Amino acid sequence: MIAETTTGRAAEAALDPVLRVEDLHVTFRGRVGLVAGLLGRKAADARAVDGVSLELGRGEVLAIAGESGCGKTTLARAIMGLVRPDRGRILFEGRPIERDLRAYRRRVQMV
Repeated sequence: MIAETTTGRAAEAALDPVLRVEDLHVTFRGRVGLVAGLLGRKAADARAVDGVSLELGRGEVLAIAGESGCGKTTLARAIMGLVRPDRGRILFEGRPIERDLRAYRRRVQMV
């Protein structure tokens, strides 16, 4: 997965990140069918996001590109607060997004 940002004021963005993602991990628990479960088989967990960190300054735009199934949508959903990460944190203007998720979602967009 590749994440790129663009800004007209790179120096200012580096000093004052508006959005900070630190060591983000999201895992989806494996599922087994009825017969496999009765036979004692375990399904492997899927690591969708594995240790992603990034900073986004005021006025920057983030583009995420990668192969199918590499975690792009899961990362975006976690940043929007739609998926709860297993580990790591997401800060908006220095505060965890969980503090006021409704206000955060009014100010952040995903396309």
